[in-house]
Amino acid sequence: MPSDSARTWFAASVILFGLAQTLPLIGQKKILPHFEKPPIADYAVLDAFATLSGARRFGADLAFIQFLHFIARPMEDVEMERKGLGHGHLHDHGQPLRESDIDEIKDFNLRSVYLDPYFHYSYLFGAGLLAFYLNRFSDALEIIQLGIERDPTYWRFRLYAGAIGYTSQNQTDKVIPLLEEAVQYPDCPVMVANILGNLYEMKGDSARAADVYRHILNTSRDSYDLFKARTKLEALQQKFGI
Repeated sequence: MPSDSARTWFAASVILFGLAQTLPLIGQKKILPHFEKPPIADYAVLDAFATLSGARRFGADLAFIQFLHFIARPMEDVEMERKGLGHGHLHDHGQPLRESDIDEIKDFNLRSVYLDPYFHYSYLFGAGLLAFYLNRFSDALEIIQLGIERDPTYWRFRLYAGAIGYTSQNQTDKVIPLLEEAVQYPDCPVMVANILGNLYEMKGDSARAADVYRHILNTSRDSYDLFKARTKLEALQQKFGI
């Protein structure tokens, strides 16, 4: 049995380690929020340990590596291993992904971003995989929206949302509010505003599209952006008289 002093020393070490991980984030206003419910029960103990020990960043990196490992293996091999039958022997290079497999891909992605909510690349990778490879646009937007909640000024999230809106027009109504919020920030990239204007045009809302291009003319200093916005606005005015 460890002595009381040994237990005290261990507890103090854990606390100091946690502070060492957390204090650098205070100046950046990036205090990690409460840990979410682990999305994969098999890793709950590992994820909880990473959280309690103050090693959430390391835990997120490990979770992302496990995520990459999971999607790289043939799905049948994964199922065989889980059932305790060893590795499967496939006829080809793999089997078509089932809905349950795709759900698990999403859960693996959520593991890493729950552990480190500022793990930008993990959000983008998971959303890109779900949207552009697996055609799960709604799930991809859920991942992106989670990232926006954690870091609303990271503009690549908005750009990905716009790309998803272009790829799946069924998701346009979900994407537009994300971009409308983004253009309210003074440092929002013009590209985000252009995506919003184009989506309005796709929906036939020429008046709002024209408002976006006027917004660009009033806020941008880039000559090319100004030329592009002016050209689009003039085209809408000639076509619709707005």
